[in-house]
Amino acid sequence: MLFLCLFLSCEKEQEVERNCPRTVFLYFPWSTNLTDYFYNNIADLEKSIQENGLDHGRVVVFLSTSPSEAEMFEITLYDGLCRRTVLKELYIRHLPQKPV
Repeated sequence: MLFLCLFLSCEKEQEVERNCPRTVFLYFPWSTNLTDYFYNNIADLEKSIQENGLDHGRVVVFLSTSPSEAEMFEITLYDGLCRRTVLKELYIRHLPQKPV
């Protein structure tokens, strides 16, 4: 009986591994004049994924939306449409001040 309880508790803690031959990671840092281009690049990528599929790969995007905020999300294909699944959100409350 004790063995069964240990086996069940260990089984719940294991994560399911995905068999992905490749992962594409896109990093878009904060920029005051390039952000619109970043959004266009992501939209173009999603259009390409919808037309060509992912071929069992993953696409993960890190996008800084302001000097103090960023998010990381995965683009997946579901029923022919791209979905964004947020993996992590980052908020920095206080930015260090530059010395004068």
